[in-house]
Amino acid sequence: MKGQNLTGIDVSLGPRSAVLRFRVVDDRTGQPLATADYKLCQVQAPENCINSRAVGEFETSVPATEISVQISSPGYSKTTVTEKTRPFVLVKPGEDRTLVVRLSPQ
Repeated sequence: MKGQNLTGIDVSLGPRSAVLRFRVVDDRTGQPLATADYKLCQVQAPENCINSRAVGEFETSVPATEISVQISSPGYSKTTVTEKTRPFVLVKPGEDRTLVVRLSPQ
């Protein structure tokens, strides 16, 4: 209601999203690959995925959570991006991060 103060209402906003950028390169030469296929899924909700094919670098907004990342490119072995001992990428609220992913030729 316009102009009226309300009490007893809780407003809960979800966590801030984050931005992930990927640059995929040849493991031997370090040269960027022309195209790559990306599959990003929330670890806690694996049905929530982003599938994309990108030319050059790929950028997407993701929720702040644990994200499973698989990347492939024609003629290269598919890889799962990991962090330290985790089989996923831990994304923090408001984070803006670039990951360089090296793919090995088949």
